[in-house]
Amino acid sequence: MTKRILWLLLACTGVRLATAADGLSITWTNNMLAVRGPNIPGDYVEIWYLEAFCRSGSTHQDWSKTTIPHKTVLLAAEPRKIRLRTTV
Repeated sequence: MTKRILWLLLACTGVRLATAADGLSITWTNNMLAVRGPNIPGDYVEIWYLEAFCRSGSTHQDWSKTTIPHKTVLLAAEPRKIRLRTTV
């Protein structure tokens, strides 16, 4: 389980996955990250890709006044690497 979490974290940051031999691949569409591989039950798992950029003092405000609007787009995709750009 820890190994899969590490792969996911690496994938989210655009870093290459640790080993290509495991047959894992990733895709990102509409804020959904999909990790696929032969050893994943059901062949893939989907994860909501969520980001929140918060203003200072956010712990003492309503959520609508806390977050800063932003947009994330896919710049490049390979089977084991994705590059995203977030504009705040």
